Parts: sequence; C-alpha cells; structure tokens
Amino acid sequence: MAAYLADLIVSGILSFKSSLASFERGQHFPLAFLCLQRLEQLKGSDFLSEHVNREKMDLLKWFSDKDLKLGADHVVSTLNIYGLTYLCPSYRLQAQLGKLLEDGVTPADLDRVLQENQTTLLTNQREFIYNVMFSLVRYVHYQSIASDNKPGGGGDAAMEQTRISEDKFKKLIVTFKKLFQKYLKSTEHQLVALYAIQSFYHSIGFPKGWVLCWFCILHEFDIVEPDTFNVWRDEVNDTYAGKGKALFQVNAWLEWLNTVESEDEDEEDVVAVTAPTTPKVVNGAK
Repeated sequence: MAAYLADLIVSGILSFKSSLASFERGQHFPLAFLCLQRLEQLKGSDFLSEHVNREKMDLLKWFSDKDLKLGADHVVSTLNIYGLTYLCPSYRLQAQLGKLLEDGVTPADLDRVLQENQTTLLTNQREFIYNVMFSLVRYVHYQSIASDNKPGGGGDAAMEQTRISEDKFKKLIVTFKKLFQKYLKSTEHQLVALYAIQSFYHSIGFPKGWVLCWFCILHEFDIVEPDTFNVWRDEVNDTYAGKGKALFQVNAWLEWLNTVESEDEDEEDVVAVTAPTTPKVVNGAK
C-alpha cells in the first residue's frame, strides 16, 4: 500500500500533502513513514526534504498522542527506524539536549552546542528557541520534583509530578539564567518560551502550580518582560496546545502583575511631575 501510494505521488496523480493527511494522530501507523521511505528510494532525500519543507508538513502529526508523550528520544528512535530523522531536526535537537542535560552538561558547554546547532540544524529561529526551551523546561521539571513525591519515595504515585521543590527549582533557574537571558532577548523569543512551557505541561497533563512557578520565576529574574506575558495571554495561536488550562493556572497572577505594573507607572508619573528641575548653567555661573 505504501509503495503504491508513493508511486501515485511521484506520477502526479495524488498531491504530496493531501495523500498523507489521513494518517494524522497515528492512524494507520506506520503507513505514512513507509510511504516517505519509498519516496526517498524513488526520488532521493533532496526531493523528500524539499516537499516536506515546501508543504510545511509536520511529521509529529503522524504520531499518536501516546507516542508523543514518550518524549523526543522515542520519536527520534522511531524516525531512525525508517531513516527519516533528517526530516525532523527539531526533535533530534530535543533528544540531543535531553541527553546532555541528563549527563550534567555545564551551561557553558551547552551554549557551545546550541551555537553549533543554531547554524547547522535549524534555520527557523522560533523552532530553535522552542526546542531549546522545551528541553530545558522538561529537565528542570523532573529535577525539581519534591523527593518525597518521586516514584518509590513514599509519596502517592498518583500525585507524582504535582509537588515542586522550590529550592531545587530556583537553583536550577539560577544555573541556567544567563543561558535563558542570552537566547530570550527579543519579545518574540520570550513569547516562544512561554509557549514551550505551555506545551510541555500540556504533554504531562498540567500538574498543579508548575506553569505559575515558571511564570513567576521568569518575571522575578527579568528573563521575560511583563508585556510579553500579556501578549501570550491575548494571542490566539492554535499551533501550541493547552492554552486554556495554562491560562487557568496563571490568570490571577497576570491580573496581579498588571496591577503592579500600573501602580509603578503611576508612581513614576508622580515623581516626574514633582521632581525639582536642575538649574541651568548660564555663562559658566553656578
């Protein structure tokens, strides 16, 4: 079936994108990947890359939700089976970063790896920032789970991932603070970082309080500007799942943030009006 479908695409009888649309969310798995494998055999990897990029096809849509929850390593290993990893550099980057973080890479060494990948793996900066942030959020999350709440630690297994060790969490953010600040300089990149947080916690079912912890710490350490949080709140973007549940966790905090920012602006206006002016120096006289 996959070979027949590939032949129809090559002959122009079927369009590339529409012929593969029915395989989303893991339907008829792994037929879509077998079809791509056959297309590569018939026309080569350049042909396949060109069409995937031109049609803006997301190979992750062909995985089931269950498979995606298993993480980047599982996705990359599956793509490796069919020789298609090169079509999904973002997940290859996630898997690489995940391994480095688990091995205890230093922020400086991680930065060197990011600089190499930024120029050789990904041309889309939003995608690059998203995958860097997703990897860091995932690592910080699992390293910050309260020890009595980890499997085998005496806590209720059903409560796993719901309790945070604030000391561990803050120490890790301090460790990677300069890295966050380096790659999240622009409003656009800060916004992508917030979506990465949203996406990660959507993938594990939004354990209580974690999105709020991230938003608070990113604001406290001046990594994300206050206005960016409002852009995230107001923007409608279906690319990243879970907006409603994420917003539910942080909505009260966002209202507080806007109140504080408004009060700060009012105080600055009062100071500007009442502050004495500096005397001008005329002809050198004091």
